[in-house]
Amino acid sequence: MLQRTSADATRRVYVPSHQECNRTAAIGKRVGFLNPVTIYGLCVKLRGLNTDTPDPVVEAGMIRQIRRLGAVFSAIWMITVLIPWVLRGDPSPSPEVLGQQLAGEIRQQRPTEASTNSATLRLREKSGRRTSVPVQIETQLTETGWRLRYTAAGEKSGGISEAVIVQTFGAAPSYEIRNQSGSVQKVGLGQANLSLAGSDFWVSDLALEFLHWPQQRVLRQEVSSAQMCHVLESTHPTPGTNGYSRVISWVDTKFLAILNAEAFDHTGKLAKRFSTGSFRKFIRTDGQEAWFLQDVKIANRSRNSVTELNFEVPEK
Repeated sequence: MLQRTSADATRRVYVPSHQECNRTAAIGKRVGFLNPVTIYGLCVKLRGLNTDTPDPVVEAGMIRQIRRLGAVFSAIWMITVLIPWVLRGDPSPSPEVLGQQLAGEIRQQRPTEASTNSATLRLREKSGRRTSVPVQIETQLTETGWRLRYTAAGEKSGGISEAVIVQTFGAAPSYEIRNQSGSVQKVGLGQANLSLAGSDFWVSDLALEFLHWPQQRVLRQEVSSAQMCHVLESTHPTPGTNGYSRVISWVDTKFLAILNAEAFDHTGKLAKRFSTGSFRKFIRTDGQEAWFLQDVKIANRSRNSVTELNFEVPEK
């Protein structure tokens, strides 16, 4: 710290040192409210390095203001930047939060009109035997949600012949299962791991039941089927011996459509691999354009078989 005495003043005036000027300028730079060069220039001027000789009284007032800058700007920085940052913590949502949000958005997708479509299950077994089973898919809208009825006809290789997936707004799906004897049984979540017409498609697969599991997590984003996708991991906390323990799905970031998926059994081994085929554009009855999925395929690693579900694209 240096001191100087004016010729027409009897009191001594505090003058900041170079180190104090540098410190004040650094504070100004950190906070960003004042140009640090301007602050340092004021300090230098008060030290008498400028050709102008400041009046002692004016000089003392300016010095007091400059000495307060550090404390004032530091307080402002703490209030506006530091304290909110500490209280807010990491602003990035966790993978679990993102997973719950993504699964919820997919679950909210719903049909807008009733419809009846035709499809064909094409099964290729390990032995090379091929089976084709016609399937009718009926969509019914209700006041509380919608119902999807899958009815298999013709030749079958076991499994169930008819299943109704009951979707209620804000709830997990339930099922009405009709076996080949004609009896109907109502079952809930985790009880519809049943083959449709002997194919590799479980009724729970068609309902996307894994999206209702409590543990959902977004792992990353990557390209799949030439589209940018969210990679969603769905984990079952208590999988049974006849169910999946984990499903990893690749969800299109734009349309939230599941393009591919891998399902793992209760031991953690890959059991099934799902993949969507091509899409076709058609004109709906109201004149609007729409895209229709033409086929979905499952490769079953457990029994070394493949099933394709081919949809008939409606003309209108």
